[in-house]
Amino acid sequence: MKKFIINPLLLILLITIAACTTSTDTLKEVNSTNKQLINQLWQAEDILSLVIPDKVNITLLMNNDNKVSGSAGCNNYSGKLFQEKNKLSFSQMIVTMKACIPVIANIEHKYLQVLNQSKYYIIDEQGMLLLHDKNKKYLAKFSPKTADYQALTGSNPVITQGNDKHIDITLERVINLKTTMLTQYNCNKNTHITVSFTQRTHNKNTKNIAIINGYGKQVITLPTKQVGSGFLYSNGMYSLRGKGEQATWTVGKMIPMQCSAINPTEKQNNLH
Repeated sequence: MKKFIINPLLLILLITIAACTTSTDTLKEVNSTNKQLINQLWQAEDILSLVIPDKVNITLLMNNDNKVSGSAGCNNYSGKLFQEKNKLSFSQMIVTMKACIPVIANIEHKYLQVLNQSKYYIIDEQGMLLLHDKNKKYLAKFSPKTADYQALTGSNPVITQGNDKHIDITLERVINLKTTMLTQYNCNKNTHITVSFTQRTHNKNTKNIAIINGYGKQVITLPTKQVGSGFLYSNGMYSLRGKGEQATWTVGKMIPMQCSAINPTEKQNNLH
């Protein structure tokens, strides 16, 4: 019987070549899915091997301006991202301070830790986004949301006012992004509000609604009301009424504030 003696240096060389080939293939796979990463709304499926309950909505949205935003489960967040090849990290995170029930608060805390620890990513063969830490240890898994789940403002759900104060824009399920109209209003008393005129379905019934952002820290959803001309959205406490680019914003028994649209988008005939 012949004996084969393998040179240790040759063995090390072969292992090194194989490792380099695997690494290159991985980078090619990640680069080919780069376009899928940006401007895609992702929803967390599990965090640190903890499966996210169906009623807890944790989202991640990254855009071409190197900004990230979404829902942490209870509070909204925004910040900056760094992405190069298979590297992905987040910084300068801003999170709202809404009180949350303990169970969701615990999940939210873990999720924000994941964003802080993220250093690498891959998009697997099933189209799932996987985040890993600096040691390439698994952190979280996200699934891509379909077209009817989108930020009401398009690719970036955070709007910055002139004073650089961030307004948190809610993520809602809408019937069709084409039937969503975003308008910003300047009102007297130095008040600025952002209104998403859209449609929402409940028990197979579709209704027009207006989602108000920028008035205080809360997000206000108003149902439409019948009116002779123009439009009216009201829940009794808050009311937005107008016609064309002019509107009035009323809070409780306060004197209505006069508002003017500063960037009206193309109007949809089936809204208002």
